[in-house]
Amino acid sequence: ETFAASKRVYASLGALKLTDLDAAVGYGQAAVFEASALSALGRNDEVRRSEAEIRVLMSRVLERNPNYLGAWFARGNMADLLAEVQSDDLQLQQALVNSARAVDDFETQTRLDPGNTNTRLNLVHRQLEKGYLLSLNGRHEQAATDLQASMAAMPRVVQDDISMLTTQVGLATSLAVLQADMGQDAASAATMARAQSAQKAGVADTDASSFQRVRFACWVESAEASIALLQDRSAHAAGLLRRVLAELPKAKARGAADQEIRSACSKRLSAQLGKAALAEGDLATAERALASALDNDRLPAPPSLMESVQRAESVILLAIVQARLGRPDDARRTLAPAMLLLRRQAGNDEARALVGLTLASALYAQALAEPAQRDVLLQEASALLDSLPPQMRTLRSTTIWRERIAQGTQ
Repeated sequence: ETFAASKRVYASLGALKLTDLDAAVGYGQAAVFEASALSALGRNDEVRRSEAEIRVLMSRVLERNPNYLGAWFARGNMADLLAEVQSDDLQLQQALVNSARAVDDFETQTRLDPGNTNTRLNLVHRQLEKGYLLSLNGRHEQAATDLQASMAAMPRVVQDDISMLTTQVGLATSLAVLQADMGQDAASAATMARAQSAQKAGVADTDASSFQRVRFACWVESAEASIALLQDRSAHAAGLLRRVLAELPKAKARGAADQEIRSACSKRLSAQLGKAALAEGDLATAERALASALDNDRLPAPPSLMESVQRAESVILLAIVQARLGRPDDARRTLAPAMLLLRRQAGNDEARALVGLTLASALYAQALAEPAQRDVLLQEASALLDSLPPQMRTLRSTTIWRERIAQGTQ
């Protein structure tokens, strides 16, 4: 209501008629904060309508004053919010288009105000989101190229600036995992070294109970484990993940925000430990870790389609573990909701890459739980992998599933 009231005031000052450009930009910025709140409430249709309005209004402002930073800010942020909404709804190609629009607008802000650190950080966050969406659309080479360019534009060492350090770590770890998935191990190691350098600076002069260590470990050690799993070093990954998970409860959380970060970190690391333990053949540990990850994944509101597909990865791995433990009935019950979701999304061309790989892994799990249907299910899974975008077919993460499926048909 506060943001809606602000918009009404700006409108009364001539915002919508552009008789007062400052009022128009104030209206646009109030709309950004309003749309962010609406998005958090799941009111995505209202976000879409607001973005369409602000895109036109801010574009008209910029026609009159191309250097108006506030207009670039409002238009770029609204494009970013729309991309998030579309990503949540698995409209991944549309999301990429609008994410690219957001990056363009923030690049313009950076050129107009090159000394503004916040503007630079905002740009990097949008570049990260664009890189993620490029990967989800099967365009991994372009994602790596763009993220490398973003890394090159950032300062090598920034002391006493936690926002910059955490941004560096987030960017470097994302790129390092992507490079490892593409088989670029030397580049991945160099990128991880930069992440570790930023982590070291970020936790300097903090004690073992500092929650800051949790924030950095959640990125760096999680990325190290992901890379180790891609490189077939599951024992190393499992040891690393056990150590970090044991340290999590020792950190002093101050308030609900820290508790939420710890829960998200525990969920991510537990899911990775489940994957590593499964690769090691330690089925008991895998089951406990995956069950813990899924328990931490309980959301207060209905999850988005994207959250449901992401959750499906741990569900599928848990079903595989249950089937290998000789409990096919449990495996089928565990897998059923995820399989229903993925079957419904199988015809979604906007999410063909993401859904195709996830459905192929689910079919492999179903084949273990339903051996009478094994050949048919594995043939379908193999065909899905063959239909993935070309760059995605050669990834190590895809190859892992291709090898599992091939072994299942022998």
